[in-house]
Amino acid sequence: MASNVTDKIKSLFGVAHGLGDIVRGSFMNTLDKTFQSSSSEAHGPHEDIIQKGVQEFRDGYNKLWGSRQEVEGPTEPSAQSARQTSSFPPAGWESQTRDGTGEGVQRRHSATSSHVPDSLFVNHTDDPIFFRSTPSTSILLLVCKRWLRVATPLLYEILIIRSKAQAQALSLTLPFNNSLGLYVKKLRIECGYVSFGQGTIELMPNVPHSYLSLAVWPEDNVSNVCASLASLSPTCVVLYECSEQDQMLDNDNTQLLCLTIQERVVAFWTNMKSFYFPYPYRNGFYQAIDPTNILGKR
Repeated sequence: MASNVTDKIKSLFGVAHGLGDIVRGSFMNTLDKTFQSSSSEAHGPHEDIIQKGVQEFRDGYNKLWGSRQEVEGPTEPSAQSARQTSSFPPAGWESQTRDGTGEGVQRRHSATSSHVPDSLFVNHTDDPIFFRSTPSTSILLLVCKRWLRVATPLLYEILIIRSKAQAQALSLTLPFNNSLGLYVKKLRIECGYVSFGQGTIELMPNVPHSYLSLAVWPEDNVSNVCASLASLSPTCVVLYECSEQDQMLDNDNTQLLCLTIQERVVAFWTNMKSFYFPYPYRNGFYQAIDPTNILGKR
């Protein structure tokens, strides 16, 4: 059944994309005819886009219609059955809330799409492992209100901040809905410290897994993040540093971040059971936070 739901979603996106191409092609043809007197021929220069959109719309609609009939079987072509056949989500979806149907399928599909394995979350290589050109998993929130409600906790469970824009968006979102921060279980900050608002991390009190990058540039102010680290009580802490010593950044921001983390690890993060920082060339910090010594005292 999960595959059927996935196929329906793909078909629905095909219908939407087809409509978008039709509107875009028609609009561009209208502009050409308005501003270019030579564009008077019947076949506009963007007619191919329109035809492609029509075909994509038909394919998506036929798949939705066909998959619906396969489930329900042949019926009399009454007006009522036609309306039920073309509806999405399927009739009875609201009442099917157990695992295997309805919300159970939504939850499993959303969890699969947004899942990040532990091996990737703690990955400390220099490769941009979370860079991708595929659509964001947040498109699941646009399917319908029920998908929005089911998928939101799963999408916020693991937050990976890779840019200033992402950090700023998070800082603007959490204060307007405090419950979102309660869903966060893993927080990975690769950059964008300067865009974190004051108190943003404090709105995420249940974060047992934290990943912090020490590769901070001089203009990337870390004061807001450092002030908020006191609100965390992680069980697993992973710190990232440049793999080559000659590439290591050393400035006021890195020093403040190191001192704050050092203070939290040594004296306050008593629930910490796992600590990873294999960079001995940051001498003072590595000696102050000896993973073996710190964990041995827990």
